[in-house]
Order: sequence, then C-alpha cells, then structure tokens
Amino acid sequence: PDRTCPVEGGEIPDCAGMIAAIEAVTGKKVEIIVGKPSPIMIQAALDMMGLKPEDCILIGDRLETDIKMGKDAGIATGIVLTGVTDEKTLSEYRHSSLQPDFVFSSIADVENLLIGR
Repeated sequence: PDRTCPVEGGEIPDCAGMIAAIEAVTGKKVEIIVGKPSPIMIQAALDMMGLKPEDCILIGDRLETDIKMGKDAGIATGIVLTGVTDEKTLSEYRHSSLQPDFVFSSIADVENLLIGR
C-alpha cells in the first residue's frame, strides 16, 4: 500500500494508487494485501529461505511498511535514510512502535553491522 516510490529527483505514485483505483471502480474494499507489511509476505520469505525471525534483519526505507512488517514479525529492523524516510520523519516517530532498531545513512553502512557480529 505504499503511496509513493522514491526515484531520482523525487517520488512517483506507487501501489496505493492502483489499490484505490480498483476499489473505486469495483465499489469493493481490497480484502488482502500480500505486499509489505503483510505477514503473508514475510512468512513466505522466511519459509523459502529456511530462516527464523530472530536470525534476520529487515532493512527498508519506509516506517509504515518496511519497519512495521519487521516489527510485526519479530525481526530486527533497520531504516535507510536515503529513501522515503529522512531524519525529520524518523524523529516524529521516536516514541512510536515503528522506531527501527538500527538507522543507516545509506545501504553501504549495513556492512559495518554485519562485520561487527
């Protein structure tokens, strides 16, 4: 249900627009969303890779989908500040259940976390 997708130079509409269009023309509410933050999606990924939630970290750029999915699944979470979420947005959520476990300036910083273990 992402509203926007970050691209070079700004953002473009994302899947939420398609969901709204389908709902508008059919008059029916979408019953199941399988994409982020769906528990169906994360469970399928864990099962396919044979992993347990406690052995993973979910890294994304959006608090309400990526980080929510990880938190709901009991997976450690990390936010990358090069996408949708910036420092200001992150500070607005500082007392929220969507506060990530790790904050990365860029995806390149993830290597430091992995090497440190």
